Amino acid sequence: FFFFPGAGSTMAGEETVYCICRGPDNGTTMIQCDQCEEWFHIRCLKISAAKAEKMESYVCTSCKGLGWGFIL
Repeated sequence: FFFFPGAGSTMAGEETVYCICRGPDNGTTMIQCDQCEEWFHIRCLKISAAKAEKMESYVCTSCKGLGWGFIL
């Protein structure tokens, strides 16, 4: 469930951006929301690598706010 993604949000002529920071894939560990499939840097979410490794699933705060799930 950790991945260095190859797809995300793009604007014409710009690099692919992800996460709440709207930054690029910088080679750090990322986690994918199980609902919207957006990728997030665990550092931006303030989730340690150890905690992320134990997570079975993740639902981002945007999806959680829509009632689509919760963070496990």
